[in-house]
Amino acid sequence: MDIIHKKINEIVEIEEYLQTQGELGYKLTLGEFSRKYIILSIGSYIEDRISNILKKYFESFNNSIISNFTNKFAIERNFYKMFDWKSDTISHFLNLFGDEFKENFEEKIKLDKKLEDGILSFIQLIRYRNNLIHRNVLSQQLDLSISDIQNLYNSSFYMIDIFERDLLSYVEARIICCSTVNLDESLENLAKCYLMFK
Repeated sequence: MDIIHKKINEIVEIEEYLQTQGELGYKLTLGEFSRKYIILSIGSYIEDRISNILKKYFESFNNSIISNFTNKFAIERNFYKMFDWKSDTISHFLNLFGDEFKENFEEKIKLDKKLEDGILSFIQLIRYRNNLIHRNVLSQQLDLSISDIQNLYNSSFYMIDIFERDLLSYVEARIICCSTVNLDESLENLAKCYLMFK
């Protein structure tokens, strides 16, 4: 059980206690704030998880220049620029890894409804997070229950787990087949990151 699930369980337990004590007003107030808190926490947790996956990916090239450049310039504080949040797909993000990886992953999405749903859940969660952050967190209404949030979170992490597995196994396969990773392609993708974030 990760930290998000622990916090959700704690909130549910407190709400149940308040219900048994007849403190419905306190329960409603807690529910409103706790759901926003969980959404913001999930956004931060997802950003950290994907950033760490990317760091691990670039470290696998065993090239300190690539690793340092991506960590300091392309990854840190740039997570939200990697995706097109107006889209219901992650094509913009996948495109950063080159056509071959993008096409393979998109083919997998077509064959896996759970993965497709995970992508939509991921995008929905981050959109909720962005609305809270940029449109006054206190005044925003959140039309999700704790259970809804937990379901979206579980679904989105299925997608993240698949992405991590595929990205790292892709590198391993390239190393085995080619004995060295194609650094030209990697540098080309770094150039895309530079143009996107500058």
